[in-house]
Amino acid sequence: GASKLPRVLSCGHTFCQSCITAMLDWTSSTIVCPNDKQTTYVEKVFKLMVNHALADHNTRIANEDHSNSCDSPNSSLDSYQALCCLHQKERNLFCLHEKAFICEDCVPVFHVGSFHTIHPADEAIERQVKDMERVGKEMRQTYRLYLKEGQQIQKSYAKNVEIFDKYVTDTKVAMQRRFEFQMKAAKESQRLLKQQIDDVADMCKRLRKHEEVNETLQKFTELLAAKADAVNHATRYDEFNFNYHSTFRNLIYEIKSTMKPDAPQSSSSNGSNVPDVLKVAPTDIMMHPELVARLRSKRYITSDRVYNAMLRVPREDFVDDPSLAYIEKNLPFIHDHTLAAPAIVAEALENLGDNLKKGAKVLQVGVRGGYHAACFAYMVGKTGKVIVADQCRQALEKAEKCLRKSHKELLDHGRIVFRHASHETGLSDLGLFDAIYVGAALPMVPHPLVNIMAPQGRLMIYTGSNRMFQTLKLVQRRLNGIVTVERLYDCRCELLCTGS
Repeated sequence: GASKLPRVLSCGHTFCQSCITAMLDWTSSTIVCPNDKQTTYVEKVFKLMVNHALADHNTRIANEDHSNSCDSPNSSLDSYQALCCLHQKERNLFCLHEKAFICEDCVPVFHVGSFHTIHPADEAIERQVKDMERVGKEMRQTYRLYLKEGQQIQKSYAKNVEIFDKYVTDTKVAMQRRFEFQMKAAKESQRLLKQQIDDVADMCKRLRKHEEVNETLQKFTELLAAKADAVNHATRYDEFNFNYHSTFRNLIYEIKSTMKPDAPQSSSSNGSNVPDVLKVAPTDIMMHPELVARLRSKRYITSDRVYNAMLRVPREDFVDDPSLAYIEKNLPFIHDHTLAAPAIVAEALENLGDNLKKGAKVLQVGVRGGYHAACFAYMVGKTGKVIVADQCRQALEKAEKCLRKSHKELLDHGRIVFRHASHETGLSDLGLFDAIYVGAALPMVPHPLVNIMAPQGRLMIYTGSNRMFQTLKLVQRRLNGIVTVERLYDCRCELLCTGS
């Protein structure tokens, strides 16, 4: 009986664990050896020493011949009808604890105890077959479940890979477009700055004719090079531009003080060879970028589009005396017409800014020197169109002449069109307009102008018959055709002739 888990008693005899458990006296925790009747005190059976030599020997012979052993592992299912090697009786019982087939005589000897559960052999075989079928069924269900989960994981992985590839592709395209846009904007900024540098260089060439200012020109050349380096610092362009023109203004003062006349001056004619632009009082000198920057600092200009448009249109192109160009007030133009103050132009661009988009169509009633029209044209772009209507032919002709100084392309490409309009001709044949600006005051909002407003169009007009003050109004047409009038503030403006 020492074939299964052989344990050694204190007397030296070896028995299997089942037999020792059967011989153990649970009340006194003692085992009496059946061979020499010696007593061994044991707290727990598994604490007895194992006979490893016998265990190894039994392992080697287990595969050779174990059909006649009652405790043979192979006697569990396939040979339960064989005879018991000890009692020569049929093994028709099965011990659940030992997992072995036994005969009836083995029960009171080796399978005594509450932990030994005995069942008929046929019932044990049937139960074990059912257990194996149940385990096989569970394993098949588990296999199908794992297979289904694996397929779902594979599909999810393929979908995630597809989404990731699409994300990578979209990201590359977006980054490429953003890079191209930034490069285009940088090139445009560089072109505008280069154009300004060329203009300053031309002015420098004209000043080189005076030998007395060579040292001053050297300083100005250094300043010009510093401005060229500002191409790589676009975010600081506004501040640099303001400081640049302030320094240039000081240089003009220095040039004026150092230049000498070529011939004696008379007290009446003051005939100096000093350019006219240098004869202005120092307090009146202001450069165009400085004027636009000042309008922005005073919040007349709030958007970049208006700022860039006004920066491209120097006011000196529309006046006869350049020294008066940057005085912030209305200036005489021709007859009773005036050139609008820079703040009024900026205000018109800001109020109509949402409608001055690329490709928009704009109507200006009253020429106002053409200053408004040039700014409108640069805001609506190459695909837009500005029509200037006035009843004074001389004012239209002079405004067109002024525009040809620096903005010839606006006229050649039809972006600005001057039209002589009167009470008889009218403006109804010009279609609908996205934005309409009336440069002088009328007694009330005229219905003919409201009728030619496009849906979501805007009309900016001064109203009032009093010569002392008028009211600036903003008229808007909604998509449903409803026209709303918003009163902005009271001001003073010249009156428009009723005939126009």
